[in-house]
Amino acid sequence: MTQSNGGRPDRALRWWRDLVERDSAGRSALRRSRSAVEAATTIAGLSLARRLGSAVDPDTERFSWCCELARVLAWVRDDDTRPLLRTVGWLRFPGQANEGERPSLSEVRFRRLQGVDDPADLADSLIRVLRQADGRTNVRRLASDFLAWCEPARRDRVRQRWAFEYFNAADAAPTNDDREEHTS
Repeated sequence: MTQSNGGRPDRALRWWRDLVERDSAGRSALRRSRSAVEAATTIAGLSLARRLGSAVDPDTERFSWCCELARVLAWVRDDDTRPLLRTVGWLRFPGQANEGERPSLSEVRFRRLQGVDDPADLADSLIRVLRQADGRTNVRRLASDFLAWCEPARRDRVRQRWAFEYFNAADAAPTNDDREEHTS
């Protein structure tokens, strides 16, 4: 069933706020985890899966995705208004940029991120990008994009949006937005 963009990303944002404000030990444990399995051995990782409705059956892919998302969100320091790829992307569209205005995330790394298919690899890549962004991003949007990416039918829409954000070409971006969320 498809619904408006209100469910899982909002719950992930509330979970992240609780993590940052009340659970520094859980956040540290998630930052040390290197896989969904390791994240699932933490109370904080299981808490996100529960909040997103995925802890019922830990054998599902969705449970692993939630644990990977917990690993990623543990690296966010500040909830920003800008999406992650705007934070590390071009300040102006490349053809209009001044000399020396380069994105903090190289185009090679951006293309590598765009080519990722596995949620575990996506989590590792996003953690690297978050480090470059000094931990600043729109938490709700990152959660929404991560969960959409994990669904192959929605992945290309996220890739497309990220490309427009990275190259600061929002004025050319399609108006059809796929940030709705899928729940089962």
